[in-house]
Amino acid sequence: MLVCVGMCVYLCVSQDIPRMLRGFQCQEHSHPWIVALFDGVRFRCTGTLIDRQWVVTAAQCNTGRTLNVRLGEHNLWHLDWSEQLIISSRVIPHPSYNRSTSQNNIMLVKLLMPAILNRNVKPLPLPRNCPTPDSTCVLSGWGSNLEPRRDFPQVGLANHPNRITPNMICAGVVHGGTDSCQGDPGSPLVCQGELQAVASWGFEGCSRPNQMGVFVKVCKYLTWLQDTMRSG
Repeated sequence: MLVCVGMCVYLCVSQDIPRMLRGFQCQEHSHPWIVALFDGVRFRCTGTLIDRQWVVTAAQCNTGRTLNVRLGEHNLWHLDWSEQLIISSRVIPHPSYNRSTSQNNIMLVKLLMPAILNRNVKPLPLPRNCPTPDSTCVLSGWGSNLEPRRDFPQVGLANHPNRITPNMICAGVVHGGTDSCQGDPGSPLVCQGELQAVASWGFEGCSRPNQMGVFVKVCKYLTWLQDTMRSG
């Protein structure tokens, strides 16, 4: 089931660690922009539809192969009768993406054909401005509390301060707890109806005290996103 987590967002460069609220099952199709990316039949990442033919996700989701993109999903393992399956025609990671440091961990996926827009499949607007501290946002993804599961580095801000750049924002838990690891790579962080950030790394330990998930700030990449989509 698709899971939503409410959170208060802070800039990573500050030392404040916000509280992530307990996760809950999203109302069915309440996030019609969210998509599931599969490598063959294996769930790989979450993405966000931002145009009829374009999806934003994390660059670490690039497999070098065609991705199967499932739109209109709620439960990945049961037929919802609302799904659209479209393969990718292009997978375009940011040209300065660095896998070892997770810098510029953002990617565009072009669909082979435009999605059919309806109440279950709708694009999410890109941000007009960067998020401010204390923004109230929602992270959605299919997620898991199983640790370890994903391939992003298990690190925290306190131990690796040099990895955090102005292009990133953070969110996590203060005291630890359950239902806190609902972010998949590429999961959207939505603030006031706009795509403000893309889940990048740090979620393996996010249910532990003082561990944070790190997100790529979409506002820092608007020119690249728009130019890439225009060029096709």
